[in-house]
Amino acid sequence: MQQLFLVMGSLFCGYLLGAFGGMGLTRLLGGQQDRAFEAGVTGLLVTGPLTAVIALAAVMSWYTTMSLA
Repeated sequence: MQQLFLVMGSLFCGYLLGAFGGMGLTRLLGGQQDRAFEAGVTGLLVTGPLTAVIALAAVMSWYTTMSLA
């Protein structure tokens, strides 16, 4: 049960961090057409899921090393 909460928490937090970080970066570095739409789509569909997977891998790696020690 503890692993389930760690997995869900890391996915949720990683997704939020990546989505809002991606939106901010795209607004700063994005194109000229429709910045708000481009930032939202990039944050929600690209950087959000990518950061969630990275956060999941980091938390599970940390969890396995801590439980074995």
